[in-house]
Amino acid sequence: MTQHHITDAEYAAALIAGRALADNEILAQAVRYVPDRDAIELIVNRNAGFLIPRQWISALQDIPVEELVKLNVWSDGSAIELEDRDIQISVHGLMTAILPGVIPARTVAAIFASRGGKATPAAKRSSAQANGRKGGRPRKAPLIAKGVARRKGPAATMAKRTAVVAKHHKPKGRR
Repeated sequence: MTQHHITDAEYAAALIAGRALADNEILAQAVRYVPDRDAIELIVNRNAGFLIPRQWISALQDIPVEELVKLNVWSDGSAIELEDRDIQISVHGLMTAILPGVIPARTVAAIFASRGGKATPAAKRSSAQANGRKGGRPRKAPLIAKGVARRKGPAATMAKRTAVVAKHHKPKGRR
């Protein structure tokens, strides 16, 4: 059997992939049982801490307290485990399951909506930058220059009213 040596390029690619995964997934850094609160303390990859009541984690509900002190984190941070009991719990799955119980659904929706609204596609960003270098967004050509003139006065408002009436009018007798 031959050994495969990792090249510098493969190593760099693996580091980039690992960082991207860490940015998109919740990973554990530390875990411990807090007997005073009968809860599991979980520290995740952004140094945030969570105190999760043991009763919220079905796999740990019937485990004796003496064994809960043996909880540990997988080396990649993706799971917590009790090796003696062969119990592995996905950190990402656990956090995804408990967060809706902690944070009201409307608040979660508002958070994601505000973050989504701030996302700017690369094409839009580069277009805005190009327009900025030219002195700003190009003005729209006036309608008169295109050969279309807008009517002003009573005729224009009459046309709008007629369009609204025609849109909502239901003829009598015809079905």
